[in-house]
Amino acid sequence: MEKKGKKFKAYVYMLIPNCDEARANGDDKKVYIGQTDDIKKRQADWRDLYTPYAGEKINRAREKYGWQNWKLVILEEREYVNESTRDKKLDDFETKWIKHFNSVEEGFNTSYGRGMKGIHHTEEARRKMSLAKLGVKRSEAARKAISDGMRKARRKREREQRKLQALGAAA
Repeated sequence: MEKKGKKFKAYVYMLIPNCDEARANGDDKKVYIGQTDDIKKRQADWRDLYTPYAGEKINRAREKYGWQNWKLVILEEREYVNESTRDKKLDDFETKWIKHFNSVEEGFNTSYGRGMKGIHHTEEARRKMSLAKLGVKRSEAARKAISDGMRKARRKREREQRKLQALGAAA
């Protein structure tokens, strides 16, 4: 429950490799863009090489150059009253900066924001994932969770269709 008037700080940040080896490899021009509401915890996560950070590309680069050889730059620092508004706005700011620095194609980001946003699997990748799951037995809890999720998605689609039909009838 949110307290009235409580402010939530949030950050969009950039990590840049800052060592001779990165300069020699040309990686000193590549960046990683991320977001957090707890910059100190995110920095602690960065220093823990046993814990994956934010994707294959940045994890390999962090191992290669060492966690200590990176420069942290805060790109956005904002305060929000509402957590859900903060998350949406932060996602938008992160995506903006990722696109600005082209850090998916030429940097260490693997997507344009949280999860797989803007990234699409090829047909071959989809086929391989499908084949890998053939014959896998799911637990009762997993089957129920999938069923519940599909039911919620269907209801959401139906609500949206009714709204569109109502708008169409009103016009």
